[in-house]
Amino acid sequence: MLVLVVALSGPLAWAQETEPTTTTTEAAPPPETTAPPETTAPTEPTETPVVTPTETSAEPTTETTEPPAEQPAEADTDTDTRAPVESRVGPLAVPPATRPDLRVSIAFDQAEYAPDSDIGFTVSVRNVGNAPAVDVRWREYGSLTLKAGAADLRRVPGPTLEPGASKTYRLVGRQNDARASSVTYAVEARTGLQDNGPTTDPTPADNRAEATATVPQGRGSAAGLVYRDANGNGRFDEGEGLADLPVYATGGAPATWLDGRTDATGRFTFGDDIPTGTYRAYLQSWPDPGGVIAAGRAWFTVQAGVAANLEFPLAPPVSTVLRPRLEFDRDTYRATDQVGIRVTLTNSGTNPLTGVVAVCDESWSDGSLDGRSAAWAALRPEGTGISLAAGETKVVTVTETVPEAAVLSGTISVACNFGDSGRATSGYIGSSDSAEVGAFGAVEGTLALDSGDGARPLDGALLVALSRRTGLKIAEAVSHDDGSFTFDRLPEGPTKVLLLGDYRDKATGNGWFTADVVADGTARVAFVATAGPTVAEPASHEKLEVTASFDKAHYTVDEPVTAKVKVTNAGAGHRTEVRFENDYGTSLNYDLSQWGLLDQSYRPGGPPPRLFLWPGESYEVTLVGHAMSWRLENTVTLKGKIVTWSSTSVPIDLSASVTHPTGDATVGVFADTDGDGVRDAGEKALSDVEVTVSGGLSGNAWHTGRTDADGRFRLEDVGIGRYSVSTRHADGWIEAEDSYQVLTVTADGDATYETGLVRPISDDLTAELSFDQDSYLPTDSPKIKFEITNKTGGALTVFAFCSGSGEGYEIHNSTEGWGPLAYDGAGVAIADGETWTADVTAAMPERAADHGRVTVNCDIGPRAADGTIVVGAPRDADEAVVPGAVWTTTGRVLTGDWPYQPVPNVKVVLFDRGTERYAGAATADASGTFTFTDLPVGHYTPVVVGPWKVRTNTQYPFLRVVRGNPYPQDIHVEPGPYVADPTPVQPGEANPTPPAVGGGAGGSTQDALARTGASLLGLGLVGVLLLAFGIGARAVGRRTT
Repeated sequence: MLVLVVALSGPLAWAQETEPTTTTTEAAPPPETTAPPETTAPTEPTETPVVTPTETSAEPTTETTEPPAEQPAEADTDTDTRAPVESRVGPLAVPPATRPDLRVSIAFDQAEYAPDSDIGFTVSVRNVGNAPAVDVRWREYGSLTLKAGAADLRRVPGPTLEPGASKTYRLVGRQNDARASSVTYAVEARTGLQDNGPTTDPTPADNRAEATATVPQGRGSAAGLVYRDANGNGRFDEGEGLADLPVYATGGAPATWLDGRTDATGRFTFGDDIPTGTYRAYLQSWPDPGGVIAAGRAWFTVQAGVAANLEFPLAPPVSTVLRPRLEFDRDTYRATDQVGIRVTLTNSGTNPLTGVVAVCDESWSDGSLDGRSAAWAALRPEGTGISLAAGETKVVTVTETVPEAAVLSGTISVACNFGDSGRATSGYIGSSDSAEVGAFGAVEGTLALDSGDGARPLDGALLVALSRRTGLKIAEAVSHDDGSFTFDRLPEGPTKVLLLGDYRDKATGNGWFTADVVADGTARVAFVATAGPTVAEPASHEKLEVTASFDKAHYTVDEPVTAKVKVTNAGAGHRTEVRFENDYGTSLNYDLSQWGLLDQSYRPGGPPPRLFLWPGESYEVTLVGHAMSWRLENTVTLKGKIVTWSSTSVPIDLSASVTHPTGDATVGVFADTDGDGVRDAGEKALSDVEVTVSGGLSGNAWHTGRTDADGRFRLEDVGIGRYSVSTRHADGWIEAEDSYQVLTVTADGDATYETGLVRPISDDLTAELSFDQDSYLPTDSPKIKFEITNKTGGALTVFAFCSGSGEGYEIHNSTEGWGPLAYDGAGVAIADGETWTADVTAAMPERAADHGRVTVNCDIGPRAADGTIVVGAPRDADEAVVPGAVWTTTGRVLTGDWPYQPVPNVKVVLFDRGTERYAGAATADASGTFTFTDLPVGHYTPVVVGPWKVRTNTQYPFLRVVRGNPYPQDIHVEPGPYVADPTPVQPGEANPTPPAVGGGAGGSTQDALARTGASLLGLGLVGVLLLAFGIGARAVGRRTT
């Protein structure tokens, strides 16, 4: 149980910050405070002696590699009556009385989706806690890329949910891999910016939700032939195949492009792993294959597990006989007018045509008709089309409305390709037409020049009227007869008129005049010019104007950063496509999709909609993100550029300063002997406890130190955010299973925190295990004897978790032979005072013989609320050998740092790590390479003869010989005391004589190993740690809230 400290006495132990932090300003010195009055330390109970430092100091100290000198605590035989009652030092380290509790759900709209389709799903979050959930944010991951709803889900800051309130998000995505047979997406909610470290949510397991849907993927095959029906009998005959002809097809689900090439007989294949669905085949257009696939024959279907046999006869393109013509019924339309289109189709050939259709959506421009409305039903590619007898002409009339884009552009257009094979448009023939859209009027006016002596008529001057859409000339007039001029036909509305030359409008000072054109009428204007800068007729050109700014010049790392960007087409001429290109030097952490239509980054399901700006048009975006807290930088930047497809670009380079607020904290540790989470009378402070505080907003802060004589550990000027607090006591005291190990540091705050440690259950629950043999055959099934004793004062049901660091020789409790101690078993009920014994038969690990060993390592105890074995449960391990296999192992003796340097011509001697027996020797060559041939598999302690010490922190602390391992087993060394050759001397042989170095060398195998830095005892301990690493890491990493 963790406790907060609000009043502490005595000197403090200071934290050593193991990772440097960077801030933009110097932290202000803490205000002077008066030391709190000393209190009498509680008398320590006799059953829980605690070692305390012999000295304390009020000055800050740094952590050292050696613990402070210790002295035994004095025992007290009357703790219940003589222990002073300490004042409460702060609120308990238990969850706050009120806090939000998020509960998340996710559901796909369907259990199954077709390949290459939009996938819809719903995400919901509810606050079932008793405090508001402020700034709800999400982490999302899976096999989808969102195409709709992402902006709402990723909004910064997120919404606030009052107790009982909920929010639902509708999302649509596409598979990242359209060929995958399932799709999975997961979301996880939190409050606030920090997305790592501990959580304050009481039930964090339901903050995350995941859903999966199936995407059935069918596969088939397709092959066929391409031929020319030379004899006109309507089928393929030998000799009609067309050789060396590329053949293509598109279609299927997911969308796929197929290609093949005909052989000498005209046969080809598209392959045997083709997504199912409908495809359209086509031939290359250049060089001319001499025809197109005959009408109606280009389409084929691939079914799952079915081989499609295709025949593609060539025929002359329909363009040789079909004569289409498109005509609007008027040259000009108003926005509300109906549009009549006359489609004339003539078959000039000698054979009838059937299924003649129009494909009108393959090209696009502002104001174009796509032929998809109901008015085109008779000609739609998906329909039956029009039949034309030889020489026949038919007219189809289509009635449409004026598209809004045509109103804006001033032009309506239609362009279609006509043919008789649906959307297989190879060999089709096109036709198009266009008309104006809008109302028009005339302008009559007079032009005068005021040179300072009054306005006088100006004749012979050239006036140019500009298009509101393009900024280019649409009409011109020349003044005459006392300055008179006329524009016969201009679009209604305000229109800019330029007077070419060194002039400007006297009334406004602008370089242009304005005429308000009235529809179907004549506007009269009187322009008075004065001398000004030269005005020329505008030419078509591309120009972008970009304004960008942060909303502030300075931020703290935890506050949102907002940028506004406005892009304007300041050129003249046609519309311009613009997009944003990111610079990965940007340090603003934000969602790129906030660029909207400017974001043209790749996404599944096809390219996103593009942004086109006409001259004078603008597009604005607001971007919200954060400085990257983990980088601890003092600036935040937004970098990139706005570009066009013609390579015009305008850079964006914003920066603002960032500071990293800090605060202080004190961690207090005491012995919670009764386990109630409260520091009661007689419960002493625990000194010399290793405390680790990690996390924070940056996610990478790490502070460690030891408690002082009063059980306190002080942190100053540490980054803000939530931290995990863990303790390690030499005498085995641990945090309670349900302790709340969250320390929150606020800007300029002084957080207090206290934790009561309890004795581990292993004090009263003991467990021992052992193999029944020291050696096994690879075919054996090892037996493991368990002995578990319960002296906890009550009945327990104990379980086992047997694992390791992931090696192939480790036994896991996952087979039936484990009975109730299997990982998913029912457990063993043991009454207080009883001992339970049993023999478990385990399966031999698959790679035990390759390693020459088998190990078992188990945590044994009750299960915690999260289903894992409780922290502090007993753990035991054993190992045995599995001899027989040999392997030839090579490696190099290396020294220095990367890139390592070889140590040539040195002798390497190996000793069995378990028995310390000599195993063999080899001499490295000039490149430092050594080889041991047919060495029994296992673990060996290497000794390098000469002035070398083995560096066990650069490699495994032993040399591993594993059957089937192709990788070199290098030995890293550093200069050290001279190591004599420890090779055993055979009878009659002389001892190797090493050179005299520092008084000589020699001695036993133990001496040689000690000189290498590879103590057998040390190696044995490291081996046990490696063996237990998987379990240990799991146990330390799990915390309940």
